[in-house]
Amino acid sequence: MDEYDVVEVGEDRGARLWLWAKRATLAGLAASVLVHLFAGLLAAIWTVRYTGGDAGGSGSQVVDFAVMTEAELAELSNSNVQVSASHAPDLSAPNLSDLELESRSSGEIDALTRELVEVDLSAGGGDVLSGGPSDASMGGGGLSGDGASFFGLEAQGSRFAYIVDVSSSMRAEGKMDRTKQELVRSISTLADSSEVVVVLYSNGPIPLTGQVAWDKTDQKTKIRLRRLIMELEPSGSTRPLGAFEQVFRLEPAPDAIYFMTDGEFGAEVPGAVRSLNGRPRVPVHCIMFGDIGNAQARSEVEDMMRRISRESGGRFKHVGERP
Repeated sequence: MDEYDVVEVGEDRGARLWLWAKRATLAGLAASVLVHLFAGLLAAIWTVRYTGGDAGGSGSQVVDFAVMTEAELAELSNSNVQVSASHAPDLSAPNLSDLELESRSSGEIDALTRELVEVDLSAGGGDVLSGGPSDASMGGGGLSGDGASFFGLEAQGSRFAYIVDVSSSMRAEGKMDRTKQELVRSISTLADSSEVVVVLYSNGPIPLTGQVAWDKTDQKTKIRLRRLIMELEPSGSTRPLGAFEQVFRLEPAPDAIYFMTDGEFGAEVPGAVRSLNGRPRVPVHCIMFGDIGNAQARSEVEDMMRRISRESGGRFKHVGERP
């Protein structure tokens, strides 16, 4: 065999090897594709369903099995898993002032609760009740559902307005102190979903909070109103009409109004209240506190208070100066 034949034989062998390698590569790629397709099909349809397992939960649950090649498993094992800090919740420490405020509010609520327990919840017990069977019973009982009770007169609803006398005559016989206690007690027993407004009066209307607007009776509001009530000092004369005018301008209208006085007021008030009270009429529950002037003065005031309560669908009560 000459040199030419040797070269030709070598070239043929190289060509055959290259062709074999090419075919093997194609066959391997085809096999790989088939394996991956088969694995994907298994991953899609191969599930196990079970009910009432020990892991907890209710109903049927699904556990998926995925098939991976050794190469993919090795790649997954070698990869670095990084957690982005942007997805971590903000667990920063609370501000100290916030904690102090929350603690102080809770302490004030506890103090209010203890103090209210000491208040005589039956204020009005033993009072002199004037009138017939339609008048309120003596003593302030508990209410079912939303409602209010003031000096033993109960009212239903969720919005209550208090028109309270703070004229100078309220200084006598501890009437102002007793009124403060009863007003605090009454407001403290309102449901948190109720709304309240307090308009005091002497020479004119004096909104307790500085404005005539509804306040939700949550715990913080009750504490704030209690502070304002306990700071009240009586002075001036007895002119309730301006307070009525402000209360009847409220939107929405009250479900009930409490009107309390211990003094003589103008003869025009009952007619004006009737004119202000639209439809449907808001019941005005009237409390006459103590003995007013001489017998004639007391009779005139009582007649006017009874007229206001009767024409509005409310009730009247005479409360003695001492329980």
